[in-house]
Amino acid sequence: YLSLKSRFETFRYAERSGALQCMLVAVLLAKEKGTVVAFCEVDNRPPGGEINPAPRPYISNLAVLEDVRRRGAATALIRESEDIVRDSWNQPRLHLRVDKDNDAARAMYQQCGYSEVVMVEEERTTGASLL
Repeated sequence: YLSLKSRFETFRYAERSGALQCMLVAVLLAKEKGTVVAFCEVDNRPPGGEINPAPRPYISNLAVLEDVRRRGAATALIRESEDIVRDSWNQPRLHLRVDKDNDAARAMYQQCGYSEVVMVEEERTTGASLL
């Protein structure tokens, strides 16, 4: 897997810009063709009038193609997200929200060292954090 990051600004200048949002993509390299197999976002921007905003920084929209699940792509994206949060943004914690009924995702996050810290007001989500 290859992890690529973009910071929603000119890629060449992302590190110098201090951008506070990243898209991370996992690409499976096979026979010189890359296939995107997983994606997530990491956000440390201040909330902008959101109702019940997520704590910052947070990871969101983590998705992995069904036929490549349980091969480490999600874990690689989580670890890269943690590195960005810790090393680039100097933040001690990374947050996330997950549906309470998504047992596979909750187990994966627990295996990565995350623990439930707060039940969110909404009935369907729970919060977790680690770093």
